[in-house]
Amino acid sequence: MEDPAQGAGLARALRDVVASLIAMVSTRVELVAVEMREATHHGLRIAVLAIAGALCAMLALAFAGAFVVVLFWDTHRVAAMAAVLAVYAAAAALTLGRAVSLARGMPRAFDETRRTLAADRELLKPST
Repeated sequence: MEDPAQGAGLARALRDVVASLIAMVSTRVELVAVEMREATHHGLRIAVLAIAGALCAMLALAFAGAFVVVLFWDTHRVAAMAAVLAVYAAAAALTLGRAVSLARGMPRAFDETRRTLAADRELLKPST
């Protein structure tokens, strides 16, 4: 016959294990949420820089061309146009280059979650 105290102890141990598993899953879900927010923020920064760079490039073409043609109509039209375009093109290249640099340096999504789950799997593997 089974001892009632032993059955109660087993039930309590089972409850403790279930509570620990729920806490572990909760922590992992919170970690995924934090990493998702970070990835979204990083992606948004890249998108804003890329749009700003593209806008600079388009404005460079439109305004530089018009400005140079009006200002130097009778004299060095070509040289002035080339100089203004070079400045705006350099600004666009720097901005877009920074966006590409951020995109390449962006960490893989959910790296920390993957590492934590791998460590959890190792801890839960049966020892042989």
